[in-house]
Amino acid sequence: MIVTDGLLFERVLRNLIGNAVRYTEHGGILLRAKKTKKNTLVVTVSDSGCGITKEDQAKLFQAYYRGGAGHKSREGFGLGLSIVDKICKLLNIELKLISKVGKGSIFRLEMAIETSVDTTEVQPPVQPNRIFSLEDVNVLLIEDDPLIRESLATLLEGWGAKVRRAEYFDAELAAQLIEEAPVDIIFSDFNLGPGRLTGLQSIFRIRSVLGRKIPAIISTATSRDAIMAQYEEETEGLDFADSAVNLMELPLIVQKPVTPTEINRIIHREIEKK
Repeated sequence: MIVTDGLLFERVLRNLIGNAVRYTEHGGILLRAKKTKKNTLVVTVSDSGCGITKEDQAKLFQAYYRGGAGHKSREGFGLGLSIVDKICKLLNIELKLISKVGKGSIFRLEMAIETSVDTTEVQPPVQPNRIFSLEDVNVLLIEDDPLIRESLATLLEGWGAKVRRAEYFDAELAAQLIEEAPVDIIFSDFNLGPGRLTGLQSIFRIRSVLGRKIPAIISTATSRDAIMAQYEEETEGLDFADSAVNLMELPLIVQKPVTPTEINRIIHREIEKK
């Protein structure tokens, strides 16, 4: 038995199989799984397609990269394999590629087998790994990296959440939120690109625009000290007797890396507190 996020793992397989179908004109495509001697599970997607050059293999998982030899007359790789790479890193799955031009390609996924689970009978997940339903929870997701944004949105929607995606905060997003979009919780990165408001600043302005303290989470690799320094700048000189200060309450700061289970539990807890 393996313990992973089913929705994201399915997305990985769909992308790999779809890619194999796209580039295989003759022969076949094989999906298989086997247990290894070192007690891991290896899943492979093999094809007899045109193959990938060594040069292309080195760049294959970059966003929007389009392969060269053997792919010129076809749709490029685009985002599909970049998303596969991002999700595998998120789920702690080792991803490898073996390919030869004119012979085909093998994408290899390796993950740990959960030895502590009793496989004689499938049991519900134990409490620490419980996944809570986020049915009809309106999440505003702010993330400037399109691959991470799409992966997180897929994850949240798989738990039932309604997700509004945003690259950053601006006047257009503010107008949309006022007119049409309920927001139950904000999930944001901290650094949203040069010259743009940070996630912390964006959260404060969204609360101000909507006139209420919306639960918010910042998931980031930025140090907590750096975020606290900006928080002190944003709140400097405020009268803490003023009810408006409620809108400036510090969001929950979560340091990356964070697992899908932790994201689910944190969002559920913040919604329950609300």
